[in-house]
Amino acid sequence: MEGFKEYTDKLADFLEQKNKDYGNSAFILGETSILVRIHDKMMRIFNLIKNGASFEDESLRDTFWDLAGYGIIGTMYLDKESEFINNLPKLEELRDLYEYPEVW
Repeated sequence: MEGFKEYTDKLADFLEQKNKDYGNSAFILGETSILVRIHDKMMRIFNLIKNGASFEDESLRDTFWDLAGYGIIGTMYLDKESEFINNLPKLEELRDLYEYPEVW
């Protein structure tokens, strides 16, 4: 199949923009965060196909992009060689960012 490079380049741009919007939140809780987000996307795909509906700003196409992105993020997490991963804040460092640290 031709055209993979076109899509992988777009996916890289998409992931960079998402990281600007959300920060490194997909990595904060490690594999658990990534698996939960993949599960959410799979459930959204199921519901979009089953119901033929679209969530606001979340089409089937958008959801497939998200799912592809989480596949890349999961691979990056497993490799742990990326500076992106190695510079993530530790959970202890995050506690000070929230108003109610006692819930931790």
